[in-house]
Amino acid sequence: MRIESVVNMGPQQREWIHLNIDVTVETADPRFNQAVKDAGSNVGQADLDHLSNNLDQLAENIAVFTNKTRDALSPVWVFSDYDAYKDVFPEAAHLFEEQGRPHKVERGDNDDVIRKTEPNAVPDNVEYFERLKGQGIKGVVITGLYADICVLETAQSLLDEGFQVMVVEDLVDTNLEETRAEGMQKLKDSGARMVSETQVMDALGHGQLNELHRGSFTIEESTQRNAGNTKSAQCISYLRR
Repeated sequence: MRIESVVNMGPQQREWIHLNIDVTVETADPRFNQAVKDAGSNVGQADLDHLSNNLDQLAENIAVFTNKTRDALSPVWVFSDYDAYKDVFPEAAHLFEEQGRPHKVERGDNDDVIRKTEPNAVPDNVEYFERLKGQGIKGVVITGLYADICVLETAQSLLDEGFQVMVVEDLVDTNLEETRAEGMQKLKDSGARMVSETQVMDALGHGQLNELHRGSFTIEESTQRNAGNTKSAQCISYLRR
């Protein structure tokens, strides 16, 4: 999939990156999910079915979001280092040989890739995130898997490191709806700003991403503010396609 990136982004968006966690060809493969179950994991079949049924659509939506916001939010792909899991899930070892390919989206030539050996992406990449700070990055927009584990722990550590964090609620999922809700609540309690894909798109179109994080930007206000601005209206329309 290749979708042209949006343009007309204000300079403040360069203070933010897009961190996409664990939406890869491995997690999307039904054989991987079955191997998890066969290995004696306490993840139930209903949970795996939920993930399998929803992951393709989630990945498709993340692909659209990533490509449309690429020029404003530099994508950073977080991949699990499955070498550590080969002994745990031997039935899926062959799936790990091509690890690191995002599902449903073409990775850009200038996208960053980091790896993690635990749910939290920060401990293995402390120097990377410190370098981002040195480059003026202040905030992280997060999408991906899983709301109650990898997304939660990574977001909490980023907040501890002084980053501003926004989690795109409709671009995050987990095995089970109950655990997703629990993860979302913990994210809120930790200080992450919960936003929708539409809110991020509109905020980017108006150069108001920082305001969205502060809670001072709303879609309704932006629509009223630009009621007579044809160019802005066209930008919003394009972003929402």
